[in-house]
Amino acid sequence: MSEMQVPMWLRALDVIIGIIMVVLGIWVIWGLIDPTVLIGIWVMQILGIIIIIWGIWQLIKILLYKEATMGYKVLLLIGGLLLIIFGALTFSSPLLTQDLIAILFAVGILIYGVLILLAGFMEKEAKGWQRWLAIILGFFLIILGGFFLFNWYAAASLLYFLLAIALLISGFVRMVYGLSGSYY
Repeated sequence: MSEMQVPMWLRALDVIIGIIMVVLGIWVIWGLIDPTVLIGIWVMQILGIIIIIWGIWQLIKILLYKEATMGYKVLLLIGGLLLIIFGALTFSSPLLTQDLIAILFAVGILIYGVLILLAGFMEKEAKGWQRWLAIILGFFLIILGGFFLFNWYAAASLLYFLLAIALLISGFVRMVYGLSGSYY
C-alpha cells in the first residue's frame, strides 16, 4: 500500500485527539496519586467521547486508503465499529460496576489489539517504524486485554491506572501519526 495523503484537518484532529488522550492519561494518574483529584464519572464520559471519535476516524480511513487491501479495510471497519460501540457504552453508562467495565474493556482492548497487530503484519508496504509501532501497540493491547479478561476481579481495582497507560501510549501514537502525516 502506498502512503496516503491525509487532509490537514484530519491530521490536526489526530493531534488534538492525541493531546486530549495524553492529558486525560496524566489526569487519571494524578488522581490515583492524589485522592483529592476526582477521576470518576466525567473521566469515563470524556473517554467515551474520545473512543467514539477514534472509531469514526478508523471508518474515515477506509475511504482515504484507496489502495489498501480489502483485508485491511475490513480490519479498519471492525475496529472502528467496536470502538464506536464501546465508546457509546462508556459514555452512556459510566455507573456500571467496575467489574463489568473491566470485562467489557478487556474484550474490546483484546480484539482491537489483535486487529492492530494484524494490521502491522499485513501492511507490508508501510514504513518499517510504522509497522513496528502498530505491532508494539497491538502486543501491548493484547497483554492489557488478556490481563483484564483473566484477572478481571483484581484488574477492576487497577482499571484507572491501566487505562491511563493505554491513554498515554495511544495519545502519543495519534500525535506521531498526525504530526508526521504518514499513516500505515
